[in-house]
Amino acid sequence: MDVDAPFTVNAFQSFLNEDKLMGVECRDCGMLYLPPKPLCSSCGSQNLTWREFAREGSVEAFTIIHIAPKRLIEEAPYMVAIVRIDNGPRITGRILGVETPEQVEVGSRVKVEFLQEEDGKKLAFKILR
Repeated sequence: MDVDAPFTVNAFQSFLNEDKLMGVECRDCGMLYLPPKPLCSSCGSQNLTWREFAREGSVEAFTIIHIAPKRLIEEAPYMVAIVRIDNGPRITGRILGVETPEQVEVGSRVKVEFLQEEDGKKLAFKILR
């Protein structure tokens, strides 16, 4: 994927398919966005650049999904967390490999996983032990 690509969800998906966690940085105010957006919400600038983010972060909040969308019914119940990427913003993703909520807490360290699904790779996280 080309770093001159437009700041779209499709470009974000293409980067995920290459095992890259890419978002954007506003060159004017420094705000970071993940997934990308074409306009800075903070200052209104369109002066943006692609930026690759770290593959580790910390859980800031989490919940268990019991009633899943159709494509994830077989996975329910499963855990979803808001993760603060080490050198970046927050993003939501599934937490893989946990059986009970007691295995996760706010502040738990996680690493990025690129989960292969039918329509491309999805962002997920695994707890670092």
